Amino acid sequence: MSGPPTILLVDDREANLLALSALLEPLGHRLVKASSGREALKFLLKD
Repeated sequence: MSGPPTILLVDDREANLLALSALLEPLGHRLVKASSGREALKFLLKD
């Protein structure tokens, strides 16, 4: 496995997702954002 780690962010508040993104993106992580558990599960099953 190469490249930056992928982090799945799950929160139903857009402001929280933006804040977490602002903290993690500069560190070079690949971020995937989901606004619900269902959306997160769809990503996990797909990828």
